[in-house]
Amino acid sequence: MIDDKTKLKLLKEIEKSGIVYLSCYKIGVDRATYYRWKKINKEFKETANQAERYGRDNNCDIAEHALMLKVKDKDMRAIEYLLKHNHPKYKPKKSSSVVIWHKKGDGLPPIHQKTLEDLLDEDADNRIRAESVVICKAHEASETDKLTEDPPQNQTPSDTSPKDLPIQDPSHNNST
Repeated sequence: MIDDKTKLKLLKEIEKSGIVYLSCYKIGVDRATYYRWKKINKEFKETANQAERYGRDNNCDIAEHALMLKVKDKDMRAIEYLLKHNHPKYKPKKSSSVVIWHKKGDGLPPIHQKTLEDLLDEDADNRIRAESVVICKAHEASETDKLTEDPPQNQTPSDTSPKDLPIQDPSHNNST
């Protein structure tokens, strides 16, 4: 059986470090025992909670002291941290990604948020569409060029269709 003197030692150790596990280890009390004492004894629970708060405050004081030593050593990360967390001018701007919709009747349907994969797929589809438009236009242009070109000189009559032959005036006779 653990006496009240051990419980008091444990609470003092928790006040110093704020870490239950470490304090229990130093005093030689199982952590489960500590939490059982808190559960069954209301007075111990209140005292233990207060000791934990003091311990956390002590840790914060120690950390702030270490931070100030780094600031004095002109450590830029420490300086930036101190300014961002203690001066409104240097605090990061808060932004929100909250979506608000007005609910009337059944309400608006939820907005589908696209994943990275969706965006990449859309981008690939857009690039393929743009390339196919360029290819189609180039193909149409080459077809138009073929229609406007003169037929080759060594082409035989069987290679030409009636629409490709020049129209001759029947009243004009070349046999003079």
